[in-house]
Amino acid sequence: MLKDNLKSLREAKGLTKKQVAAGVGITDRAYIAYEYGERDVSTETLSKLADFYGVTTDFLLGREPDTSADAVITAAAKQYGLTSQQKGLLAAYLYMDTEDRESLLDLVRRLAEGSMEGTQDRVVRPIRLHLSRTSAGCGYDLEDSDSWEQVKIFDSPAAWRADFAVEVEGESMEPDFHDGDLALVETGSDVPVGKVGLFVVDGKGYIKERGKERLISRNPDFPDVTGEARCVGRVVGTAERAEGT
Repeated sequence: MLKDNLKSLREAKGLTKKQVAAGVGITDRAYIAYEYGERDVSTETLSKLADFYGVTTDFLLGREPDTSADAVITAAAKQYGLTSQQKGLLAAYLYMDTEDRESLLDLVRRLAEGSMEGTQDRVVRPIRLHLSRTSAGCGYDLEDSDSWEQVKIFDSPAAWRADFAVEVEGESMEPDFHDGDLALVETGSDVPVGKVGLFVVDGKGYIKERGKERLISRNPDFPDVTGEARCVGRVVGTAERAEGT
């Protein structure tokens, strides 16, 4: 059991025998003997191997199942034939803290209840909205104020990703973004060429498509924006404001 677990862990991490031996501080020959079951492992070395892989010594010896996130995902994918997207969702859940897990489960329960009851009720969630309107046309100063307000929007996958929202002003990004839209922004996310982000140029905020040397307006009636741009985050979608907010 030990030799099988050592091999499975090493291959799951994409490591060579030499890399494991170096990481644990033993000779290549010794590790190979352990993995082939040709040599008993001392208590000290067993502890080092467990620490190296982030598991318990009992797991290495086959006394308990591996409950790490990676192991759970791998097992579920094998048992249920999960797609890459489904594995990604499972991974996101497993790496959430308890509070975020409860929020997600509450959302799923409410969606399921609404579906079973045949209702058209839509889930509403709060989000921070920056009071400065962001231009898809002329440009508005995002750095002049730290003012925010809490608004309620209808929930969506994009809303779960977003850190805040900004209101679009202008028509330069039509037909994708319209005047008055609430654009959802995910901070800390890279905006590759061809994707839309929230940028600041000369103190003014713009929602634009990132080009190689400029920020692109998708509406051909508007000019592109040039100059040194600071990326605030990626625009992951738009939101519909719930009534009364």
